[in-house]
Amino acid sequence: MSPALSDVQSRRRCCPLRHRGRPETVHKWLVAAGVPRRPSAVAPRGDFDDNEIKWLYCDEHRSGAEISKLLGCSAGLVYFRLARLGIDPWRLEHGR
Repeated sequence: MSPALSDVQSRRRCCPLRHRGRPETVHKWLVAAGVPRRPSAVAPRGDFDDNEIKWLYCDEHRSGAEISKLLGCSAGLVYFRLARLGIDPWRLEHGR
């Protein structure tokens, strides 16, 4: 066997890409090795709280779309926050 070929084969054997695994396994390896996690791409919204959304939705009878325009966020975030408070938006939207 030529020296160049054995060099390529030895590099293949130690290449991390050769040891493919499930993402959960790789995550465990990284945590065990002390590799820090990257910061979340989604920053928590601190400019309004859940009670403000609840007040606008339940007391002011605004829709999720209206609230999202007022607060500058998505309607999905409004409905997520309502669900987190235990409010079923489907029931209230159609019960008006």
